Amino acid sequence: MCDHQSTLQSMSSALLIALVCWAMPLHSWAQEDEIIAGGKIKYQHYCANCHGATGKGDGEMVTLMVIKPANLTHLSKQNKGEFPFWRVYRAIDGCEIVRGHGSREMPL
Repeated sequence: MCDHQSTLQSMSSALLIALVCWAMPLHSWAQEDEIIAGGKIKYQHYCANCHGATGKGDGEMVTLMVIKPANLTHLSKQNKGEFPFWRVYRAIDGCEIVRGHGSREMPL
């Protein structure tokens, strides 16, 4: 298990919620709208510059990047129709390295 600061975990959780909401049909659960809205705000703040507003890998920064951002809308299709929930979770919380995201270590 990775040991990260609570800020990173909160941000990771919100981003994961946004990705799950785009990849899966919505279910009826309490506070659904609030959770989705929070996740979308975090996604727009932390991810959309590269992955694009709709997750298609067409964000503003794409022209400056060596590694093109993933089209997040294809995650289920690339995994035999199943959303790779835990792989995405590990990528967001930093436990799994994502080549295009670079190192998560703080500079000295």
